[in-house]
Amino acid sequence: MVAQQKLDDVPEDVREAIRQMDAAENAQINKEQEEKQLPPEVVDWEESKVYKFMDQDTKRRVQKYWQNAPSGVYFWDGRQYGAQVSRQDLKDMIMDEPIASNCIECYGILLTDQLLEKESQGLDVPTFMNPLCWNSAENLTVYYVHLYLCEPLFQNLARSNYILFPISHESGFHHTLLIFDKELKNWSHCDSKRPKKSSTGKSFKNVQKMVDMVELWMTAVKEQADDMLEQGCRMKFDEKNSSEEELKMMEVPLIETERESIKWIKNNYKTKMAVTELKDNPQQGEDSLDCGLFVMYTMEKISKKGRIPKKLTKDDILKFRAHVVKSFAESRHSWNSTHEES
Repeated sequence: MVAQQKLDDVPEDVREAIRQMDAAENAQINKEQEEKQLPPEVVDWEESKVYKFMDQDTKRRVQKYWQNAPSGVYFWDGRQYGAQVSRQDLKDMIMDEPIASNCIECYGILLTDQLLEKESQGLDVPTFMNPLCWNSAENLTVYYVHLYLCEPLFQNLARSNYILFPISHESGFHHTLLIFDKELKNWSHCDSKRPKKSSTGKSFKNVQKMVDMVELWMTAVKEQADDMLEQGCRMKFDEKNSSEEELKMMEVPLIETERESIKWIKNNYKTKMAVTELKDNPQQGEDSLDCGLFVMYTMEKISKKGRIPKKLTKDDILKFRAHVVKSFAESRHSWNSTHEES
């Protein structure tokens, strides 16, 4: 806290700044004290089928977090906007409830971290697009289209054979996965509630809209490819000085991955690519709320080059929920990683 002192000779604007600093620090201290005083919600974990599939070490980590972490502290924090697993998210995963799209994003970050630990160059590591990429395409918000679609593609297209787009439908109630296979130059859509007739329904229309947006970007890049490669620079949106109302661009030098992404588009993108609805991916039951878990399961299988089975039982998904909780609990971004295990 700023020390109290004689301020007679200090300008008024400086005194006001000191008062504001004191007020802000007091507010933060009071908030932390209030959070510490809040008793943790009592949850009977033993009632959960997921909990029964968790190993003892993961149970201990979950219980320690639940009992000791202040209510506003995240179970897992990826240090990026929206990339956090909250107490409620953790509870939903264990109690077999629907999960939010932020958990899908967090799992993509976690998988990327795991893969990069094995592959120092980051080659052939899938790119997991932020679920907000779909929101920006759906709402045609230019600022967010640049932030969540254009920039990640510029930076990652060259190094990844797969670009994975989690998409939320029905106001986030249903999740599916759109997959771009760079080697085969095609799109496929993985829906755990696939319609009886292929390529129908609102979900597929949303997917096609996402594809159109990406291919619109590819077309624009292809048209400018020669100039960008020759000049060694491109126009990039100025995130710091741009807003939703006004987009500002700036010229920046190309980094190597961007140069390779541009070259790939120039040499490989010829025409619009069809979208295939996968017909042999596992399907969830009629009363299942596991669509988000199916997306995460498919993301993991693709990232680790595993075989995706044609069928998953409810126990398979319960076990996978337990695996997801374990993965978050053991990650270096988890609350537990910064607190000694007792």
